[in-house]
Amino acid sequence: MIFGFSARAKEPTPPTVLENEVLRISFDAAPQTGTGARFDVFDKRAKRTWRQIDAGVKASGFHVSKDSASFDLILPGHTNGYHAAVRLEPNQPEFTVEISGPTNAEFRAPIFFPSAFASAAGDRIIVPIGEGISYPAETADAPLGNRPYYSGHGVTMAFFAAMEDKVLPSGAATGDAAYLAICETPDNAGIDLLRAEAGKGLLTVRPLWGADRGRFGYARRIRFVFFDGGGHVALCKRYRRYAQERGLVVPFAEKIRQNPVRGERLGKLFGAANIWVLSGEFRSEHQNLYDEATGNYRPSPETQRFMDAQLAIYRDMRTNGMDRLVIGAGADAEHVRQITAIDGALSSRYDIYQDVMDPAQYDNLTAIKNEWSKDAFPQDLTLNRDGKPACGWQVPLKKPIIRDGKEVTWASCNQLCDRQALPYARKRIAEELKTKPYTCRFIDVTACSYWSECWSPAHPTTRSESRDFKAQLLALPGKELNLILGSETGHEAFVPSCDYFEGMLSLIVCRVPDAGRNMAKIWNEVPAEVAKYQTGEAYRLPLFELVFHECVVSYWYWGDYNNKLPALWGKRDLFNALYGVPPMYVVTPGNWQEFRERVFASYRIAEPASKLTAQAEMTDHRILTADRTVQQTVFANGVRVTVNLGATDYTLPDGFLLKSGASRTEATKK
Repeated sequence: MIFGFSARAKEPTPPTVLENEVLRISFDAAPQTGTGARFDVFDKRAKRTWRQIDAGVKASGFHVSKDSASFDLILPGHTNGYHAAVRLEPNQPEFTVEISGPTNAEFRAPIFFPSAFASAAGDRIIVPIGEGISYPAETADAPLGNRPYYSGHGVTMAFFAAMEDKVLPSGAATGDAAYLAICETPDNAGIDLLRAEAGKGLLTVRPLWGADRGRFGYARRIRFVFFDGGGHVALCKRYRRYAQERGLVVPFAEKIRQNPVRGERLGKLFGAANIWVLSGEFRSEHQNLYDEATGNYRPSPETQRFMDAQLAIYRDMRTNGMDRLVIGAGADAEHVRQITAIDGALSSRYDIYQDVMDPAQYDNLTAIKNEWSKDAFPQDLTLNRDGKPACGWQVPLKKPIIRDGKEVTWASCNQLCDRQALPYARKRIAEELKTKPYTCRFIDVTACSYWSECWSPAHPTTRSESRDFKAQLLALPGKELNLILGSETGHEAFVPSCDYFEGMLSLIVCRVPDAGRNMAKIWNEVPAEVAKYQTGEAYRLPLFELVFHECVVSYWYWGDYNNKLPALWGKRDLFNALYGVPPMYVVTPGNWQEFRERVFASYRIAEPASKLTAQAEMTDHRILTADRTVQQTVFANGVRVTVNLGATDYTLPDGFLLKSGASRTEATKK
């Protein structure tokens, strides 16, 4: 008898790949983590596989269709109920990852998904901290950790990237295979710089998703775009298209069309040096010169000498060829009128709508600001989740106090809720303009501070709402009062509202200590980190200019300006020329004579390109040498700027010898 045996047929293994003409996404099917927890991306054009590192995520319920895959997520530190969907764009080098979950689930730890792609030797991590910076993956001292999108002191645009460095036969440095990660739901998001292999490996970066007022709230989405060349310029131009879709790219030409009355004033901004003439140390200026009650300088021989010295410096600048100036003007009405009358000058008023000090503290403070909205205390303060007022800027006390058994020498301001700020601004600015003819307003902090959640029952606010209220505040002076408007550091969310950003050029991670308080201090010793990164051509990239150059003017920070560290002054001038942005100088009557000739010379280097290109898109940024010391930018109107940041001369293709420390500005279109 013959017995026949039939083996039970194996169920076919479900596919774990999404694929189009240019990309193949392979989902790891490791049983210990489940299919979907990690995936690799193969770029068929660049022949590069981008592999994700393990981040402790697990997945289940994997399902794949023609152009999408979905699965459940088990996230470290979170309850169940999260789900991921990956959608591959048809025949495009792009896909999105969307995370959905229980809307009202408590959310106390950030979500790190998708996982970071592992870097390879020779890769460069690109992040929009301030103007922009890139870190070779081997960098040992990069600032690791979380950087939120919802603050200008985090990241200024909603992306991160990685790119293979490549040196061309000409010696120029460019990028080869790369990816760009665009955060499409950025308001509670950020980036996380980390090292693989438990902190011992190469530098990489991943997205971070935070809570929406303590809960998950809404689906989060990130888009990955892959490149086989084009370098950081191609990355930025793809991101610019996304920013245009969001309505963030608003060129000066459009701002003038929207409000022609501001056209003449905007013309004075283009190429304008940003000038602050201070009396010296900030605290003594407020103690000796400034009257809190009136917002004016105190009438005295000392203040009159100071105001006369300020005017003499501004006029000296104007007489010696500095034809456009943004002047941080004084508070006395006649003084403002005299500054406004200077040909080519914008008279700018410092202002702030974040800090509010308890009036009961005033008598013991060493400095008091007229700009603190006393009427806002306490009903309009931002409240934390625990019901306590959020803290802000600290002010030194005249006499220490004892609190909870400890000596306290500083008092903290509280924060004005962004939802409540507009009426205070509208009233203050309009009233002041009746007697003080400012043409410009600088609103401190708003464009760099956190988009603050407020837990007050009277004015609850999400981060998204905080962003919107900040944008309305920044738009108010220009829209309603025809003023030119600047704010601190800057952020893409406020490009439509602002005309200039003070601090976009100055990377927040490597300024000198106490830069925001002791603005007038000149540093003759250069901290190593400042030299390496702040003016480091091997790391800096004009990411923000490649996206927004013709929309807003970027400056250094008022604690990190052109003449702050004289040893780095020449390099700063060259970065100004290269990026097509004007310089900033902070001087005192006491050091003006020491600096004046160099200021005049500096302006002639830093200013021309900024005036010529203010309304032109930056279309290209080229790194002409492998050591990245010779760089070039190109603008849509044909202006081309080449700078030599290195120690040796460089011969350009047309035979022009570009000296060490020199720049060349050309008009390539007639």
